[in-house]
Amino acid sequence: MPLVLAEMKDAIGVIVLNHPEKRNALSEALIGEITAALEDFQARNIRAVVLRAAAGVKVWSAGHDVSDLPDRGRDPLGWSDPLRVLVRAIQEFPAPIIALIEGGVWGGGCEVAMACDILVTTPDATFAITPAKLGVPYNLG
Repeated sequence: MPLVLAEMKDAIGVIVLNHPEKRNALSEALIGEITAALEDFQARNIRAVVLRAAAGVKVWSAGHDVSDLPDRGRDPLGWSDPLRVLVRAIQEFPAPIIALIEGGVWGGGCEVAMACDILVTTPDATFAITPAKLGVPYNLG
């Protein structure tokens, strides 16, 4: 089962986070599928991208999959770590990326959402910046 569903409608790309069992936690595999979809959309000259979870979810993203964090003793999210790669891919994408947010956004999910050009939320959307408890810094950019 794919962790993200990517489709094109006219000149709009849509990426749907599709791992409800893990509340769309940002694992290396899920991030890889998002970045691959963005690369494909860029090659096809997509004019805008919508990044969303499935309709009706309680959690848009549970943040960084903590089982993917490196062992203690090094920066938990260095330049080449998947979450940093994803945030840069979103920021450098040549067309607007719109985060369509329904439900909770936790930890690294907040960073991904804030990297997008536009956030559109439902009234029940919530944001929780939680990584401080794990010693994981946010990208202040």
